[in-house]
Amino acid sequence: MKYGGDLNEEEISTESDREIFKYISDKRILRALFEERIFKLRDIQKEAIKKGLFFRKSFLICAPSGSGKTLIGELCAVNNIFQNYGKSFYLVPFKALATEKFRYFKRCYERFGIKVELSIGDYEVDDSKIAKADIIITTYEKCDSILRNFNDKNWIFDISTIIIDEIHIIGESDRGPRLESLIVRLNEFLHNPQIIGLSATIANPEFFNSWLSSLGNITTLIKSNTRPVPLYYKIEISQNKDSAIKRIVRSTLKKKGQVLIFLNRRRSTQQEAEALKNIVAKHLEENELRVCKALEKRLSSIKGGHRDLRKVIRSGIAFHHAGLLPKERRIIEDNFRKRLIKVICCTTTLSAGINTPARVVILKDYKKYITSGHNIKNFSGYFENGDGFNYFKPFSANEVFQILGRAGRPGLDSVGHGIILVRDIEEKMWVENQFFQPQSLQKLIPKYNNLTSKLNKINTLKEQILLRVYEEKKITIDKLKEFFEKTYFWFI
Repeated sequence: MKYGGDLNEEEISTESDREIFKYISDKRILRALFEERIFKLRDIQKEAIKKGLFFRKSFLICAPSGSGKTLIGELCAVNNIFQNYGKSFYLVPFKALATEKFRYFKRCYERFGIKVELSIGDYEVDDSKIAKADIIITTYEKCDSILRNFNDKNWIFDISTIIIDEIHIIGESDRGPRLESLIVRLNEFLHNPQIIGLSATIANPEFFNSWLSSLGNITTLIKSNTRPVPLYYKIEISQNKDSAIKRIVRSTLKKKGQVLIFLNRRRSTQQEAEALKNIVAKHLEENELRVCKALEKRLSSIKGGHRDLRKVIRSGIAFHHAGLLPKERRIIEDNFRKRLIKVICCTTTLSAGINTPARVVILKDYKKYITSGHNIKNFSGYFENGDGFNYFKPFSANEVFQILGRAGRPGLDSVGHGIILVRDIEEKMWVENQFFQPQSLQKLIPKYNNLTSKLNKINTLKEQILLRVYEEKKITIDKLKEFFEKTYFWFI
């Protein structure tokens, strides 16, 4: 298929049933989709368009990883610019994901006159450039910062659409309260903009959707359990997790697959990569070895770069965490997509949204962290670690399936495997009970958490009160109450 001339419906008749033309008429959008090898829309995408995506209707899309929900946000943002509806905020949880989205939108749509800007902590951009941008891609925290200092930013009031990727993060204790507050404040400032919430599967989507609708803009819920690429879960018992990981890596590389290994500490990712580098190097072809050695040289030229990363990348393996420089993260992600880097040992920085060709995902640590009981004021969400003194905080079920959902991405692999490692039968039973539905024959079926508010701690509430005072300069008790009555915390 040629992309140089006018689009012709007959031209794609052998690659699609031409149904896509019934849903999308803008030739610029169609051209971008076809160049990305997207010739047919999935059911949730068609449903969103039918129900008013292109007519400023708000949506909550709840679907598994790899189901195509991200494209709904993309189509909405681009169409609104072409229709002169206004600018779009595209909010994501991680800087790595923000950078990926920025590069993707520039590649696909900048030639059509759409101005895209990235605003994250590592990448400062002049406010004058953001003011002229059509799509502003940023993290929750950076958007929160922008909003706190909105007085000299009149361009904010040109925002008509907010796409919130991974909106289920509202249920996480560390980042959720800020996102929850941000959603309420954006609604207030922008007078009920169009909101497109993109969420992983949760247990109570109807209830969460009711809260979004209560903010003033009726939100339509679209949910699906369909995953284009099958994903198989496994809980594997091993008293020596390192030995189990080596075996899984060898087996996967032998079959030309790639592996993501998730760990709970930055230092652990580095140690794991060091332990696996010799195994991975043995599975590299001669030309791949040459490229990996060239990557080592590229990393050496980055000022302030991570020395340990250079040592392992020459063997076709890398580690990835928030402590790396943006340039380093980009080199790792790009070359993993090119299938030159075979294994990445990572923290949750790679758990959301980023499209990676991993056939196998291993969660080595289902415990987020372990701490002494003396350090805990509220034991809710903590579990005894088995020694009588320490307690652990596990990843939530939603976080676990977000991590494992990195395996088996559409167009990259035909199957995915998500493996949770445990040390003994007791841990296996705990993991089964915590993360999976009561055993149904041989298949493990995820058990998702209800999405709740984490705006329920005194210090968190104090921060939000101070923020409202700062933004409003003068505010009454009644006005503060009015704000909190709009939160998900109050709604529950």
